[in-house]
Amino acid sequence: MGIILMRPLTSGVFQRLMAQTFRQIDVLDVGKLLLNYVLSDPYVDVALVGMREPPFVELNNEISDDVASRIDLAALHDRYVR
Repeated sequence: MGIILMRPLTSGVFQRLMAQTFRQIDVLDVGKLLLNYVLSDPYVDVALVGMREPPFVELNNEISDDVASRIDLAALHDRYVR
């Protein structure tokens, strides 16, 4: 269920929207943040990602392998949602 709910974050649509709205933010940085966010959910074992170009395969693999960069979602939720 977590994968289905978070799919829009890794499809590329949100990244392009953010890059169009906030031109100072690089679209690749947004994509990296969102994929890392999705993979930080302990209930997510697999994240579906859009890879239209071969270099994105390598980049997505690097992000997936970088477990040390995961976001503490409990702390984020506690800080910003309460």
